[in-house]
Amino acid sequence: HENPQLRSGPDDSNYIIFTSGSTGDPKAILGCHKGLSHFVHWEIQEFALDENIHVSLFAPTTFDVSFRDIFVPLLTGGTVCIPEQETRANIRHLLKWMEDSKLTLVHCVPSLFRLILKEIETGNRKYGDILPDLKHILLAGEAVYGSDVIRWMGCVGDRIELVNIYGPSETTLAKIYHRINEKPLGKNKIIPLGQPISNTAVLILKDNTLCRVGEIGEIFIKTPFRSKGYYNAPELNAESFVQNPLNTEEEDIIYKTGDLGRYLPDRSVEFIGRLDGQVKVNGIRIEMNEIESKLFGYDAIERPLIVAHKTSDYDVRLVCYYTEKSPTDIDALRAYLRRYLPVYMIPSFFVRLDEFPFNINGKIDRKALPKPEDIIYATIKYESPANETEENLAEMWGDILGLKKVGVNNPFFQIGGNSLSAIRIISKIYKTFEKEISIQDFFAHATIRKLSAFVSQSDKLAYAEIEPVESQEYYDASHAQRRLWIIDQLEQNLVNYNIPGACLLEGVFDIPAFHKAFQCLIERHESLRTSFVVVDGEPRQKIHDYVAFVIEETDLSGKTDSEALAKKYAEKESLTPFDLSVTPLLRAKLLKLSEDRHILIVNIHHIISDALSLDVLTKEVLALYTAYLKGEEDPLPRLRIQYKDYAAWQNALLTSDKIQAHKIYWLEKLSGEMPVLNLPMDYPRPTVQTFNGEAIRFNLGNKPELQKIAEENDSSLFMVVISLIKILFHRYTAQQDIIIGTPITGRNHPDLEDQIGFYVNMLVLRDQIHGNDTFLSALKKVRQTCIEAYNHQLYPFDKLTDELELERDMSRSPIFDVMVVMHNETQTTRMTFDNVEVSEFDFQTRTSKYD
Repeated sequence: HENPQLRSGPDDSNYIIFTSGSTGDPKAILGCHKGLSHFVHWEIQEFALDENIHVSLFAPTTFDVSFRDIFVPLLTGGTVCIPEQETRANIRHLLKWMEDSKLTLVHCVPSLFRLILKEIETGNRKYGDILPDLKHILLAGEAVYGSDVIRWMGCVGDRIELVNIYGPSETTLAKIYHRINEKPLGKNKIIPLGQPISNTAVLILKDNTLCRVGEIGEIFIKTPFRSKGYYNAPELNAESFVQNPLNTEEEDIIYKTGDLGRYLPDRSVEFIGRLDGQVKVNGIRIEMNEIESKLFGYDAIERPLIVAHKTSDYDVRLVCYYTEKSPTDIDALRAYLRRYLPVYMIPSFFVRLDEFPFNINGKIDRKALPKPEDIIYATIKYESPANETEENLAEMWGDILGLKKVGVNNPFFQIGGNSLSAIRIISKIYKTFEKEISIQDFFAHATIRKLSAFVSQSDKLAYAEIEPVESQEYYDASHAQRRLWIIDQLEQNLVNYNIPGACLLEGVFDIPAFHKAFQCLIERHESLRTSFVVVDGEPRQKIHDYVAFVIEETDLSGKTDSEALAKKYAEKESLTPFDLSVTPLLRAKLLKLSEDRHILIVNIHHIISDALSLDVLTKEVLALYTAYLKGEEDPLPRLRIQYKDYAAWQNALLTSDKIQAHKIYWLEKLSGEMPVLNLPMDYPRPTVQTFNGEAIRFNLGNKPELQKIAEENDSSLFMVVISLIKILFHRYTAQQDIIIGTPITGRNHPDLEDQIGFYVNMLVLRDQIHGNDTFLSALKKVRQTCIEAYNHQLYPFDKLTDELELERDMSRSPIFDVMVVMHNETQTTRMTFDNVEVSEFDFQTRTSKYD
């Protein structure tokens, strides 16, 4: 019989493997003959391999990396050596097996390599005795550091070559390599990925432009020997295998790796980290890989891993897990890191492990790491409450600061407190103890023990709830709403009081459940069903019984520039005005990039919302969505009051004797000639404000140092920042009388915690800054001004502008032209709920309310 004629060609498919899936959703990749053949033949030729090779098979055969271990020896006539599972689980036995098997070539991940290296170091063996037949170790899958190479050469010299190789499964095994022939200059240096293998090009692009040497961009791989892409997933392929932006004349497909890198002077490539490996801590984007590289340079640390931990209130803390070569002094380690890193990149907590957990692929299993929340707060010095008042206060502080326990002598500002959280605690004190204390009192007694004693000695003031008003056709607007309505009537198509935002949703997203969650939210909060009408010449709130809310859906899938189009959609939406007489004053758009990637754009008018309202909206939508996915009913407690009840309460308060002290303070504070801040201008100020502007982002970078100054001076970080800004303005303008505005939540009554509405009030911060002021003397003034302003925050800014009877300058805002807002920005670049990853989607807003 004749053998059948095989008709298999280079482009024919020959395997399907699954990626490990960074989002927990593995993807099927279809390989082809030419891609696999290209890499195997390259490795055989590059390292002059022949029939004498003995190659280890460490990787599971369900992963494509096993193909190197199988087909390289198969095509040379060499030997594949496979350890028993029990042998792999014991590094000492594995090392002996490697020597007994006379291995000449090893492929493995750096994590496994480090375990083998540690076993060699602890064995105290001589150069020639260690793996005498081994010639090459090819490392792939994780970053390789200088400390790895230095330790290895310290054990075996340069007899056994280390090779760093890099390449995603989508491009078929490795596509970049670096033969490490020299000892690195530093322990914490990341070893370069190197140069592309034959018939491969590596492009590092930023904004579709080729990066210069040293400039960080995303790594793209161009090769005719890539895989055939994701099996049966055309939309995913369109996102990952994209047209080369440097070639506009013909189809030229390159693979988008999602990795960050840069060219070195010799045009080799250095790995920086994953795009999705960045986190944002206090508004600053941080690459965790950079921190790990410095930790590798510390003698006592064997293996570090940096993880971004999100606390219960969505604050972000950097946690360092580590194994050690010798006992680690954490204070000394922090001091070492401060020599190489800005303080905001130094981990908040350090967790020592006996060993890291590993998954089947030989990489660190992050899901199996001990949960940080079970251990990190053990680092906070703790003394338990001694009485019921201290227990209640400790529970309040822990709830608001996101701490499981708080010691009675922990200073408020040293455990994450700020002015906003102080105001929230004061509100809870009023409701729990029926004691009304000022922000100044709180700052003067800023530990639980001191505050407990002060509260116990204070006079009682019966707690008064905000009462619901009777049902009416129309309701009074609040003072703040009235001001925005008047501005809207004066300026047609005004958009500077829009509050737009957008996020990227990745994963299996249940759109009907999301629609239902939004509709329930609108039924829950009357503000979201409110429009404004004129009754007897005055703006009034009209609350509609039902509003059918529609999330507008647009399909952008299949378009190569879908994200750029999404940004244009978001920018257009942000510049679309609202008609205040038409409800809802909220819009949402859902843009489909692919089956498992969507962008949500939300735009809401300030007259029914503020920053804290958006937090409430986000929290409640997620709670409702999660419940509906599980087939459960609305899990949220009923709201006792609504915004119309607050507006009536505030209007009544403004006619009471209680408000007079606040009014007197502000009129005295702002008496005399009002200063106008004359900042240097690039061009003449328009005669009428246009509100045109842009957002300029930059990193302050030294928050912990500023926080330390604040703590040492019984101040908040906000007070320190305001002091710095006022000193800067004094130097820019030579003016001494300087006014800055800042928003305050306006939720100083406990009933307002979970409300959506326009509660925010503006505070005016006026100080005299002189040329002979030191920073600390300026801080002392600003601190006192801030405390006084917090104490008198009940008086509405809108009513204050009326009382002052200022001559209106249409080129400027009333009272101040500079506003400072300090957000506790706590989001990571990614957060996950119910198998959906949520990340920020940045776009340019083109309005500015102030100078």
